[in-house]
Amino acid sequence: MIYLSKKNKYTYSHDLNLDERIPALIPTHNATDLLAHSFDIMKRAGCLDLISPIVIDDRSTENIEAICAKYGFGYIRIDHDLSFNYSVNMNIGAKILSEVFAETAIFLNNDVYLNDREKLALFIEKHFENDSKLSSPKLIYPPVEYSFKDEQPNANTVQFAGGRFVNGNAAMPDHIGRYLDRDDVRLNINAPSGWATGAFNLIDLASFWGCGGYNEQLGNAYQDVLLSLQFHKRGYKVFYIGDGVDFYHDETTTRMEDWKANGADTQMAYLKTLESL
Repeated sequence: MIYLSKKNKYTYSHDLNLDERIPALIPTHNATDLLAHSFDIMKRAGCLDLISPIVIDDRSTENIEAICAKYGFGYIRIDHDLSFNYSVNMNIGAKILSEVFAETAIFLNNDVYLNDREKLALFIEKHFENDSKLSSPKLIYPPVEYSFKDEQPNANTVQFAGGRFVNGNAAMPDHIGRYLDRDDVRLNINAPSGWATGAFNLIDLASFWGCGGYNEQLGNAYQDVLLSLQFHKRGYKVFYIGDGVDFYHDETTTRMEDWKANGADTQMAYLKTLESL
């Protein structure tokens, strides 16, 4: 199937069939070696019993469809005139999932490694047990044996343990616990969170669309924070799940180079959008 959005001027195609597993949307531009690394980890861990990965291919010149076929994963191809835009990619993926009657999805970066089936099962269980509509787990910088990088200076420290706002200012998001030891007992909790990270979250799709999806003007940053604030405004629960749950996030360079030039503009767009909440 092929669709065209006049508003955003992109096309996309897919051929998906869902099963009882939770669909996991993974956006990428090229990075086939990184994808293979990530896929091998989740496959060895047995996580494919619980989730059904679907790769969203944003105009790659590498053969992403072939690697998806190798692992038996879903594949969505997107073409548009923008630079790499995480929000566009995930909105399209979520739209397709809604069309095929999915109620819940995982949004997952291509450099988050699902290395433990039991932890993934616990994360999913606690999300529903707490009646959360948007949840993120504890994320850890991986040890060298898991990392895709040649070096990982922050190995076994925390990358994300919930989101907060600096000094109570809703405009300035911050990662809780960043660079603390992965076993710091203060972070081994399940609790409401100021915001959930776009790197890895489990999300209720009806609530996602109730907030209008991701703001596509915030292509690669702040869209997760803004969405979380919109969830809070509508009374939807946003949760951090870190009790017995953690996964590896390599935090590789997965955005295209124009982000370096446009980051300040994205921040200003985020701050301006907050005024309308």
